[in-house]
Amino acid sequence: MNEPLHTTMDVLLVKYLLQEATPLEQQQVEEWLSQSEANRKELEHLEFVWKESQKAAAASTVNEHAAWQRFVEKRNEVKTGGRIISITKPKRWLQMAAAVIIIVVGGWFAGTFFNTGDSIELVQTQQTVLADTLPDGSVVTLNKNSSIEYNKKFTKGRKRAVKLQGEAFFTVTANKEKPFVIAVNDVEVKVVGTSFNIKTVNGQTEVIVKTGIVEVTRNGKTIRLTPNEKLITPAKDSALVKTVITDQLYDYYQSKEFVCDNTPLWRLVEVLNEAYGSNIVIGRAGLRNLRLSTTFNNESLENVLDIIAKTFQLQVVTTENQIILQ
Repeated sequence: MNEPLHTTMDVLLVKYLLQEATPLEQQQVEEWLSQSEANRKELEHLEFVWKESQKAAAASTVNEHAAWQRFVEKRNEVKTGGRIISITKPKRWLQMAAAVIIIVVGGWFAGTFFNTGDSIELVQTQQTVLADTLPDGSVVTLNKNSSIEYNKKFTKGRKRAVKLQGEAFFTVTANKEKPFVIAVNDVEVKVVGTSFNIKTVNGQTEVIVKTGIVEVTRNGKTIRLTPNEKLITPAKDSALVKTVITDQLYDYYQSKEFVCDNTPLWRLVEVLNEAYGSNIVIGRAGLRNLRLSTTFNNESLENVLDIIAKTFQLQVVTTENQIILQ
């Protein structure tokens, strides 16, 4: 009997991601992707799971055939209402599926995805900011190139658990009986009801609290943050040290505002480059600490630079690769 279409496509997607598909198979996948946004999101999800699994692949002792089998079964449960279809595939593809299983080493995600019947919700951004309301009413605003994962039934347990990659601003619905817990890198952030920002880059985690109280735990050590406090965990350092934030620019993507309050020019330029994907440089060292107090409300980069130039009597010089303030 021929394999069901979705099973065949799963295999093609794996080969496509591994760059082992033939030209004809590549064409089949690309035609399938062009059919709907849902198809494109399915490929993004599979690629995301694959990349996550690679982080733990070196420690794997998973049986590859069994891993592939469980991977296909879990996907088929979602797609066919629980009907299990047996399938065997070549070793290279099994390695990819096995590595997906390896995520169990990392804890919550794989444990939920592969060991229970509950489904995982993945919310992911690329070049746009996205606000999403979670099942408990909490609101998360994802910055560009970020993602969160959570069990669709996460309100049923003793805690509301999500996993974050990238950067997000959370406004959490209060529930003292079920704390809200975010797993990010090797850090756990726990709250009851509050608003705060989490950012992760190259293994380093930054937490800034806007309202309420946040607890951050790493390697068994916990520190409590209150409004306008910040904590940064270096990638290889277990020390937890909090500081007071010096500006309100951290949540620009959520508030749609750049709030400057005696803010040095270098700091504003740093955030503008992040927000607009630009390469603005300050032409002279003496300009770096010029102070600015104003609010840019959903302005274009051109308008922001024009105001900066007029305020400090600067020139804005645009080259092929840079925007220079001088």
